[in-house]
Amino acid sequence: MKKYVLGVDGGGTKTHYALYNIEKNSLKIIEGGAANHEVMEGGFDQLEQVLNDMLSIICNDAGINLSDINMSVFGLAGVDTKAQHKIISEIITKIGIKDFVLCNDSYLGIKAGCEKGYGICANNGTGFTVSAIDTKGDMIQIGGQGYFTGDNGGGSVMVTTAICKVYEQLYKLGEETMLKDLIFSEYNIVDKSTFTEIITKKLENDYKDAVLTIGKHLYEAANSNDKIALDILYDVGVEYGKSICGAINELNFNGYCQVIMTGSQFVKGSNPRAKETMKAYVQNKCPNYMFDFKLLKQSCSMGAILWALEKLGMKDEHYENVLKCFG
Repeated sequence: MKKYVLGVDGGGTKTHYALYNIEKNSLKIIEGGAANHEVMEGGFDQLEQVLNDMLSIICNDAGINLSDINMSVFGLAGVDTKAQHKIISEIITKIGIKDFVLCNDSYLGIKAGCEKGYGICANNGTGFTVSAIDTKGDMIQIGGQGYFTGDNGGGSVMVTTAICKVYEQLYKLGEETMLKDLIFSEYNIVDKSTFTEIITKKLENDYKDAVLTIGKHLYEAANSNDKIALDILYDVGVEYGKSICGAINELNFNGYCQVIMTGSQFVKGSNPRAKETMKAYVQNKCPNYMFDFKLLKQSCSMGAILWALEKLGMKDEHYENVLKCFG
């Protein structure tokens, strides 16, 4: 008898694979690298290999086969269009998963943070996405395709903007920012003529580390009331606010909406400027709505597990235990 559900929360930096035993009410979770084909050199082929390898590992650890899994939910960054959804669905089927839900990873925050399973998730991690599920189950994703959707948020864009502001100070008579001294000190830059070369090499050689490092300096500068750093975070907050209001306009929440904040920039960012700006923008633009903003610190793979149980009609009986399993 099948007795497992699988939840995958795949981002542009790391991925959580969760396997929940329905009979024993127990959880196994492992972490892997990126599961977004858009940041992989090998694209969809590499994604297939990564998913195949990681699913083999978690199933072997549990002593089961893929056929022992009742339902799976894959929330993957890079599932932004119907074409991408079709290709990745075919990959998952080829691997051996039969019954599954595939969506952008930002939808998982709703299922993890909203007990009733509907609301809005503002995901500010490596990338930018706002996703929503309303009271009728209608869904919409706003953002997630970079320049094409005007994404002004996510670690990649925030760090790129910080670098640009330093360059503006150096060469375009831009406003002074302590980001310049922080980044110069971090990478031992002594001559501004070497700035772009050194930063480019850092991003090429270890993109993840460079984004994390410069991102920390962005928050450090903001905490010291650096105007440029605060402006960057303010603009991020406005962009999320605009997208949340857009989702409310498209769907129906009957005057009340939970907004779940996920992703490393919201969860770990040490300055609240972006979050506070987002909240103020939304409340100002939608005065007839009541909002409940919640920061989700658990892995969004919890949302994938709850969604899988929901599809099986078993969410209510396992809800509290799943929350305990994820701590």
